[in-house]
Amino acid sequence: MLPELIDVIATDPAPLAWFASPGGAVEHYSPPLLEYLGLTAREVRGWNWQWAVHPADLRRVSRAWAHSVRTGQPFQAECRLRRADGAYLWHAGTASLRRGADGPGQWHGIWVSLEDTDRSPAAAHAGAEAELALC
Repeated sequence: MLPELIDVIATDPAPLAWFASPGGAVEHYSPPLLEYLGLTAREVRGWNWQWAVHPADLRRVSRAWAHSVRTGQPFQAECRLRRADGAYLWHAGTASLRRGADGPGQWHGIWVSLEDTDRSPAAAHAGAEAELALC
């Protein structure tokens, strides 16, 4: 796993990370993710993240997220995310529910760009999982 982690840090030093409640409402975005989206935390808090997903991908991603929230199973999806300039670029997303000692915990998620031709979707997923372990 160490080579994958080093690869992620070397190629994506500013992770597009987010954190959500056990019920699925996003509570916090990393500064690089907010900058990527071109919005403030207030504008995308809760369930307002859906506008950032390409309309053709939204139903699939929303279903995957709802399934993960309902079951507690890790979330994984590939979709196009809207950048601040309006362009949609492919990303691989993953999230896991980190259970707290005294409660349900919090979802920790990350998006990794798939636009770099040197990284396959499978490598991006592995890298996202390694980077998520840092959260």
